[in-house]
This record gives sequence, C-alpha cells and structure tokens, in this order.
Amino acid sequence: MSNNVELQYNLIYNNPGGFRITATDGVQILNNTFFANAGDDVSIAGSAANVVMRNNILKDITGSATEDHNIFYPTHDPLFVDADNHDFHLQFGPPRSPCIDTGAEVGLLEDIEGNRVPFGSAPDIGAHEYVE
Repeated sequence: MSNNVELQYNLIYNNPGGFRITATDGVQILNNTFFANAGDDVSIAGSAANVVMRNNILKDITGSATEDHNIFYPTHDPLFVDADNHDFHLQFGPPRSPCIDTGAEVGLLEDIEGNRVPFGSAPDIGAHEYVE
C-alpha cells in the first residue's frame, strides 16, 4: 500500500484504461489530461480513501473522490488544438477552450512541458498550460 500519492501533469491517452486506485490513502490527481481510453479514466475502488481530483480533463470517474475544477467530455468539449493528430494543447480560439484560466490554484509551478503555471490569470485545466 502506498499513501500520499500525487499524479500531476500527465497525458493518459489511448490506453485500455486510465488510472486505478485501490487500498491507498491520500491520492491527489491534479492537472492531467485523460483522453480516448477504452475503460474508465479514473477508477477508485477497495479501501481507497481521501482521493482529490482537481483541474483534470476526463471522460469519467468511478468511485468516490473530492473533485472540482474538472472538465468532463463529451458533455463539455475541452477544445484541443487537434486531438485527432495527438495535439492536446488548448485552443485559444476562436472559440476559446473552456479550460484556459479556469483551474484552481494547487501549488504546481510547471506544466507537462515545463511551462510556467499560471501563464494567465489562473491555472489551466489539464496537462498543458496555454502559453502564447
């Protein structure tokens, strides 16, 4: 059993499933992009406790977590630049991605590519911070 695990700024794409949490206490899932996975993006089961999910782009969560500032597709389109060609950067627009400057501050300083966070007025949702 591992406790106090952080999963931050990852792109989890085109897999049989996303991320499964069992028998773990204190997991933080922050600023990740889950896309085109066959199974659940995040599955929380067993004795997993105190799971926090914030600033993620994903399709679904099974199980119980404290979660906010997440974008669930296809209900809300995150407006990637070109997901069909594996470009998961956020589109500035028009139209503008609803993920830009709408995340919660979680104390992270760099995104998946080493870009400063936040670049604008607030952190972005997902693994990529929009930069000009």
